[in-house]
Amino acid sequence: MQDAGISVPIEKRKCSTTCKCLQYWHTHKSTLRTMFDPKIA
Repeated sequence: MQDAGISVPIEKRKCSTTCKCLQYWHTHKSTLRTMFDPKIA
């Protein structure tokens, strides 16, 4: 987004106790990195 000059606010939220996201992203770290920094792909 920075390279494209796009400004998008990011809201940090606290996950609920039943959220499965944290477990998913811990096992898919390469996908997570690519999603937030496509230059490393």
